[in-house]
Amino acid sequence: MAILLFTHFTCFAQLRSFERNGKFGLNDINGNEVVAPKYDIMSPFENGFARVLLNNKLGYIDESGKEIVVPKYDKGSAFLPNIDLAAVTSNGKSGLIDKKGKEVTPLKYDGILPMENFILVMVNNKRGALDLTGKELIPPKYDNNFVFTDGLAVVELDGKRGIIDNAGEVVIPIKYDYLDDFSAEIEGAIMVQESGKWGFVNISNQIIVPIKYDNIYSFPYRGSLAIVKLNGRYGFIDKSGREVITPKYGNAAVFSEGLAAVKVGEMWGFVNESGEMVITPQFEDVPSMSSACKFIDGKAPVYLKGKAIYINKNGKKVGNI
Repeated sequence: MAILLFTHFTCFAQLRSFERNGKFGLNDINGNEVVAPKYDIMSPFENGFARVLLNNKLGYIDESGKEIVVPKYDKGSAFLPNIDLAAVTSNGKSGLIDKKGKEVTPLKYDGILPMENFILVMVNNKRGALDLTGKELIPPKYDNNFVFTDGLAVVELDGKRGIIDNAGEVVIPIKYDYLDDFSAEIEGAIMVQESGKWGFVNISNQIIVPIKYDNIYSFPYRGSLAIVKLNGRYGFIDKSGREVITPKYGNAAVFSEGLAAVKVGEMWGFVNESGEMVITPQFEDVPSMSSACKFIDGKAPVYLKGKAIYINKNGKKVGNI
């Protein structure tokens, strides 16, 4: 935990720091001594308090110069404006104090990281959470730094992932090899991987897309179907998770303008979103990146008889590349 750099001769509301014989104290605006120069270092006031160092120990004074915490800690943060608490450290362990100097948590944590709506804590490389008053919500037991989004957080434990709520209750079992951070393109679904297979579940852990696919590729920009791979073959699912084109092709590219390139045997053709072959497989290859082989303004790049050409939606050549 880093202590902010201390600054000398700083104005603090009605008080001003001064130095005498290498020690720091406080004067009022008329130059009257309010705090005798005794501190080795004095920080600027932040949120009503300044940190002071004496004999290599840290304490806190308020804006009247009153010492609310005698210098006894090894390190300490400024008081945080949203929670009115400060993190302090002694003998390598950290805890929280309030503005009266009371320790509101034991000094037992290896690390303390304030977040927007909770406080992340660490013990023996395990993470837990406190609320903004310092009350322990989640014992330190997870392997990752987590963040709550709409009251939910992805956590890791022993190499597995799941989801907890902000009370620490497990809402999706911590059993998945992978679980995305609420970025699934199927509304209300979360992509998961289990035993090497991919699918989607909802927040109640109900299966939306069977966890059976070798891979699930992202939905294309403005596209309605995503590529899936099953037993080495490629097909498509829609945004409800329904398999609309059975995985049967040797390869596939993303849909664009209603068509997608698919590989049948050694040749490529194009299907529509109903799975109907609308351009017969006749092309030796398509650009190597699946996202590159797509229709733009009614034409797509393909390879025919060793030459790179553009075709229209009827499969007719419309130009060379």
